[in-house]
Amino acid sequence: MEITRRQIEVDSRRIIQDAKLAITDVYDAIVELVTNSDDRYQILGRSGSIEIEILRRREKPSLLIVRDFADGMTRNDMEEKLARIGGRVSGLEKGYSVRGTNSRGAKDIAALGEVTYHSIGQDRYFHTCKITPNLEFELHESQKVTLDIRRKLKIKRGTGTVVTIRIGANYTVPIHSTLVKRLTDLVPLRDIICQKKVKILVRDIQQNRQQVIKFPTPKSTKRLSESFTVPGYPNHKAKLAIFRAKKPFEGYQQRRFRRGGILIKSRHAIHEATLFDAELERDASANRFHGRLTCESIDFLWNEFDDRTERGVEPLETNPKPIIDPSRRAGLTKDHPFVKALFEEALKRLRPLVDEERKREQKERSKIESDKTRKRLNKLERAASNFMKDITDIEEGESDSTRRKSDLRLKGFSLAPRFTKMVIGESRHFYLSVVQEKFPEIRLDDTVQIECFGREIQAPDFTTLKLDPTKDGMLKARLTVQAIEKTTATGFKINVGPISGESL
Repeated sequence: MEITRRQIEVDSRRIIQDAKLAITDVYDAIVELVTNSDDRYQILGRSGSIEIEILRRREKPSLLIVRDFADGMTRNDMEEKLARIGGRVSGLEKGYSVRGTNSRGAKDIAALGEVTYHSIGQDRYFHTCKITPNLEFELHESQKVTLDIRRKLKIKRGTGTVVTIRIGANYTVPIHSTLVKRLTDLVPLRDIICQKKVKILVRDIQQNRQQVIKFPTPKSTKRLSESFTVPGYPNHKAKLAIFRAKKPFEGYQQRRFRRGGILIKSRHAIHEATLFDAELERDASANRFHGRLTCESIDFLWNEFDDRTERGVEPLETNPKPIIDPSRRAGLTKDHPFVKALFEEALKRLRPLVDEERKREQKERSKIESDKTRKRLNKLERAASNFMKDITDIEEGESDSTRRKSDLRLKGFSLAPRFTKMVIGESRHFYLSVVQEKFPEIRLDDTVQIECFGREIQAPDFTTLKLDPTKDGMLKARLTVQAIEKTTATGFKINVGPISGESL
């Protein structure tokens, strides 16, 4: 019986759908293009610059333009790298320290709109190709490089590549200030920005303004620096460095845009930033921590899996699937056994630091509360001193009734008794009297607010003013206070309209 064998064909519809899942906005496209350019500088072993230009238009599609001054592409390079999806052409398979893996990103960006690649290659010719949103590849006739071409590309000398995306109407182009801030916080670009070997410049063509992307390094203290072997993988090591920022990171720390969290890095690529545990992501005490977990074995395991797949060999039990999410939406593959072991070891070292931070914060809060309590006690000590003075006054002949009449005459209200001694569990009535003529804005049934100085006594939160049945033109309120705990001195405060008074 004759058997035929061939590769299963993949419909372009599926590839287009995958591209739209991988590239959801301009930031995804910028990450792909900037990291591709950075990879070229990395392979060449030199520094350089990458320019991001935005031209916002209403009637026509807006343009996103990314320009580098690396080694450019020839016609053959374009056919090899851009006309095929999934090829191993990034350089990672050859051992280069680069980010590229699946040879997809440069094509996937067509999910946003038509993409045009212009490049001056090392053959000194000008090459052009296009990729449509339907992932159709167009390769144009190459030309000799002229001064006019260089002016249009803004590549004055040497080689380089300019990528232009015509942004579809369904996608938003952020304003310049928002774009700059979000790129600053964009996790996959962190090392490129911080290491300063490659300068990233953002230019608003319409407003004629530009800005170099710089990451504001937080003021921090190193809390941990340690290398460890990944359990179950004796030949694979990782290095973890954790810092505590002087100030907590502001705002919600998203997956793509964040300044906190531990950066997960292979040899060159930043894959994500994480705190390794959903509970810690919600923990305010963990919001000060940042750092990096560097593990070159990520690249090794990616290549190992890729090699076996290419040869049609079953994957190893220790490396059963791609270690990096092919769509790059989730960073590393969380259920990969190596990633599980790596993250668990890192979490063992991060969690105690967070617990320590939580205790420190609780201690600081307690100190603040203690300071507040001390101030309150100082106030009560002064009140106790006045209390004793008032007792002396009474002993010298001034009665509470006399003081009440004096307060009504001079201030227009009285709170009586002004002071008293109580036994724990005892309740005592206090009375507020108000002369209506002195306070016309205070009326019958107005609410009197009551605030106790501490938990040593209990009183209602409010009472109401009624007519004094014994005196015309007088309003009166009664409140009951109960003694709860032993104390040297305490009291309560009342407020109604402009009147404020205390009893001790």
